[in-house]
Amino acid sequence: MRYPLLALGCTVLVHQGLDWLRERFGAPLEESVADRESGEAVQESEAGVR
Repeated sequence: MRYPLLALGCTVLVHQGLDWLRERFGAPLEESVADRESGEAVQESEAGVR
């Protein structure tokens, strides 16, 4: 019983830490990854046109 509770506590701490980092440094990680992928798609299409 000790280890599942320890794992749950660590999971909660990591989740709260990530939420704090997202609030502190701006956009959520999911949006920044999506922006980066869309930017790469735009650069690839421009490279094919040139």
